[in-house]
Amino acid sequence: MEASGRQPRKNKRVADRPFYEKTGTTSADIVAEARSAVRSLQTRRPCTPTDSKRTLFGNSATRPVEGRPPSVLSGNFQYEESSSRPPSGRARLTPLENAPEIPEEVFIPGPPSTPPSSKVRRPIRTSLPSNGDTNTSQPLTGQVPTIASGTPSISPKTNAKIKSAVAGSDGPIVFCPSPPKKVLSSNTPPSSASIARRNSAGPTPTPTPPSAIKADLLVTRRVRSGPKERSSPLSPEECAAENQELNKKLNYNGNGTRSEESSPKKDVNHTERASSGDKRKRKPGSESDKTKDELALYYEEQVKPLLVQMEDKFSANNTGELCRDCLKLWNLLERKGMMGKASGSSSARRRGEILKTLFKFLDVTDPRLMLRLGKLILSMKVSGNNITNICMVIYKLAKTEKNDQMFLEEDMLRYLVDALKGYDTLTYREALVYTTGALKHLSNNNPATQQELMSLGTIEALANLLNTICNDIPQYGKPEWHISNLLVQITGVLRYIADVNGARELFLSLNIIKYLGDLLHHFSTDEDLVYNTSRILSKLTLYNDCCTQLCSSENCFRALLKALKDHDKKQEVVVRICFILGNLTAKNDEARSQLFNTKSCMMILLSLMKMYSSMEQSIKSESSDSSKSHSDYSSGSESSYSKNEPLDDVLVKIIRVIANLSINMDVGSVIAANEDCINILLQILDTKSIETNEELVLNTVATLNNLSFYQDSSSVVLQRQVDITESLLGLLLPENMDAMVEASRVFGNLTRSKDVRKVLAEHKVDEIMIALLDAGERETVFTACGVLINLMTDDDRRPKLREEGGIKKLIDVLHDFGKNDWQLSAMVCQTLWNFSGDITTSFDTFGEEETLDLIDVLTEYLDEEVIFSSSMEEMDPSLYDTLRDMWDQVFYPVGYNLLHRIKTHHTDLVPLESPS
Repeated sequence: MEASGRQPRKNKRVADRPFYEKTGTTSADIVAEARSAVRSLQTRRPCTPTDSKRTLFGNSATRPVEGRPPSVLSGNFQYEESSSRPPSGRARLTPLENAPEIPEEVFIPGPPSTPPSSKVRRPIRTSLPSNGDTNTSQPLTGQVPTIASGTPSISPKTNAKIKSAVAGSDGPIVFCPSPPKKVLSSNTPPSSASIARRNSAGPTPTPTPPSAIKADLLVTRRVRSGPKERSSPLSPEECAAENQELNKKLNYNGNGTRSEESSPKKDVNHTERASSGDKRKRKPGSESDKTKDELALYYEEQVKPLLVQMEDKFSANNTGELCRDCLKLWNLLERKGMMGKASGSSSARRRGEILKTLFKFLDVTDPRLMLRLGKLILSMKVSGNNITNICMVIYKLAKTEKNDQMFLEEDMLRYLVDALKGYDTLTYREALVYTTGALKHLSNNNPATQQELMSLGTIEALANLLNTICNDIPQYGKPEWHISNLLVQITGVLRYIADVNGARELFLSLNIIKYLGDLLHHFSTDEDLVYNTSRILSKLTLYNDCCTQLCSSENCFRALLKALKDHDKKQEVVVRICFILGNLTAKNDEARSQLFNTKSCMMILLSLMKMYSSMEQSIKSESSDSSKSHSDYSSGSESSYSKNEPLDDVLVKIIRVIANLSINMDVGSVIAANEDCINILLQILDTKSIETNEELVLNTVATLNNLSFYQDSSSVVLQRQVDITESLLGLLLPENMDAMVEASRVFGNLTRSKDVRKVLAEHKVDEIMIALLDAGERETVFTACGVLINLMTDDDRRPKLREEGGIKKLIDVLHDFGKNDWQLSAMVCQTLWNFSGDITTSFDTFGEEETLDLIDVLTEYLDEEVIFSSSMEEMDPSLYDTLRDMWDQVFYPVGYNLLHRIKTHHTDLVPLESPS
């Protein structure tokens, strides 16, 4: 009887090599990887309780107070005008208390007798000759005092004259020529540079008598850079004529008093502004002037009365009406485009008046009114301390949870996000700290706010800030900038919206994950920043694409390990960073190699394991009170721990990292030879109970399973395999099948040793494995078969399989799972192959019924046409190819050889009894 119709093809293939030898990696090998002896571990993400307190920073004792923005707000806010422009001169300055007195006799030089040969600019005030000139000046109006020799004396009469001239209470104002320029010594010729400067910029003015100053201010506000036409300086007669004309314009009568018919003040001021504007002459009635006139009229008729009305209501403490007036003011300003920065001097004046009024109202306590005021002020694009103050006010409102809905109703989030986009990172870092701090509180456990922030481009704005900082770390990382204060708030916002639908794609496209890795490297000592970053990455590294981007960050693993070392006593930091490392090494073999080869990797991991293992033991020994052993965590204390994150959760995450590292062939063999690592794992097995520390125990056993795969002579696992086996025997309990399966996996590797097989047989583990064949769960049956394969290599262990009905159970496994799991079918055939190593006849070895059943099922499974009929071709092509490869390369070799052995030792003849 032929074994199979496919025998010739297969005989040709197997003739050149052993039947168990593989030809290469196939899709079947990829599927089998999930069941291999070495596998990665999964664990739950660390629990993160909702922040009950809304604070700008955590309670970290390591964060310096210096450089931190204040959290306590001032009760008095005032609008600060920009100091970049010179004063307008409208307001009278307060006199100095200790003003110097001017000498009574003041020398006023006259103009030069002859003008210079070359043309110079014609100044508003006529230049005076130097002190070296011999010509005396003629009086322009009235008597000019002569120069005094020696030091002039100061008299009360002089002071009275000066005060009278400044106040404008006496006669016509004398328009005095400009003072002389400083004359160089006759022995020192002037430099060419100084000559050029004088020729280009005109004469350098020195202080002018008060009467002349007042006359000059009435004619023009500031000196122009020069008229279009250049002319020579005025002669004394021309100077006197101009002063006479000036007195006529100012309407001075003969008695030295001003006439009542003088023009209104606003006309004079209008003349001032017109003469002090642009160099180019504006055409009367131009479009620009017309628009400005319309805005000025609109402001005077619409906006200013409303501001006055609002001040009255503020004085009356009528916050309700004031709140409604804020909406009216918003509509008025928006209607004429008066929001934002000022576009001119008049616009700046109006804007300043509006902001001064609004800042007065910030002392109120009504949150909605404060929000509307903040919205108005932010829309005006304020700068300097003004933006810092208003952001501080908004942050104060965001600290109260009951105001969250109000922020949505008033559309305040839009203006906060705009502030992130519109201000320089270093110049306005305190304002940005308050802005991001407010967004952090508002997005805390608030899905509506999180979605709104997503739609407003918050992630893009924060990514731009991170990009700016990361691109110039040497500059932004300087201690005096305290940029980490801002980074703490930015990462605080990102951690709340990291798991919002659609956020992960933005994090990837904007390289935020890479930026976080870079920042962790440069700011690994900042506990708050490390904590926020670890919370973000613990969410994102659950996805392979995020792990890939994080690994692309330079010094990523070095930064994570340094953070572990710097914050080793901060449980909530350690547990998350270890979770991140476990995610990075779960499926990326290159990441395993990079992490292991990072300096001090194993030393840091093992020191943490020792510390937290001994820490829990010391707490238990000190008190049996669980409330003391698991007190609330306080980040400022080094010996307090979280109820939600018991100490063994840290051990779970660390052990998972070691288990994932050991998947790499080179790394795994080194870890298996690390005596400290194996000792700690065995200590955990001996001190922890599966009932109370299930995940920790299971992860420890899984790590030992990975390490037991490596059978090098230097392996500590191999040297202590009997101790490990005895420690695992206590897990073979029917109450916890997960523990039994994990222990069985380790036995599957260790039973390659005869000493281990002997220990297991003494404790009747072979009977337990046979019983597990009826479990009905594939992985359990698969693991039991793995142990039985090795146990059946000993002659004295084989009878137990038949005595316990193991043959029948193995055949049932073929019937139940065979066609859908060719790897499990191959394991069953391998067990029966080892069992029948000393076969005489098939009936004697397997039993008559079992032999016939085996022949039927194996014949069917080895027939390619029957197994892969046309009906199976309708399934998914990739699945079909995988099953076919698995059947061809994993099952067929061992199945064919087992069937051949059974048929070879099978006969229908009945043996005769021996003669008596």
